[in-house]
Amino acid sequence: MPELNVHEMLKKQRQLKPNMEDVLSEYLEGDTKRIALDFIAYLQQNKMKPMWTAANCWKTVYKGKPIFYIRLASRGDEQTQWYFRTKKPSDMTDWAHSWVIYPYLNHINEYQDEIIIEGWQSLIWDNLCYCQNCGVGCAPGSTKTIVGKEVRGLCTCGIHSGHLRVFFVNPDEMAISCIKKLLELERQARVSNTAK
Repeated sequence: MPELNVHEMLKKQRQLKPNMEDVLSEYLEGDTKRIALDFIAYLQQNKMKPMWTAANCWKTVYKGKPIFYIRLASRGDEQTQWYFRTKKPSDMTDWAHSWVIYPYLNHINEYQDEIIIEGWQSLIWDNLCYCQNCGVGCAPGSTKTIVGKEVRGLCTCGIHSGHLRVFFVNPDEMAISCIKKLLELERQARVSNTAK
């Protein structure tokens, strides 16, 4: 794993604006790496190529707004660690070999029925971002109904900007299938809302 601190990495990546697949090979291993590379290939085939935006961070914009961010863990970066706070227990000892997909589900209410039909609501609920006093004054969080369930203590940083904060840390193949469909549904909803 690269030994650059986050500031050195940002400086280097700002000059190179690297493709994600070129960088993630240095950070991820085994099945996690394979799943991530397969997902990046899927995104590229579906005209959602992630573009570099910050140190170890890539995003794709659709209809003028981000549709997702992908981050790789960065040593010495408190902000990066914050994105990985929903780690699975197996990741607790080595979060530095992790990645997170952060979809912008701006129109989730429009396709929540599809989520329920597919049985993905628990995946959404298990990966929601809860307020942990992130420093922007949103504590103690807010209460919202998410895919038919009232959820308390949600981080309002994302809610104020119109999207739901869901962090998929080291997603397995089942979670990736769900994420692909969520991105498809979000794109369709954005097209529908633009046409109105």
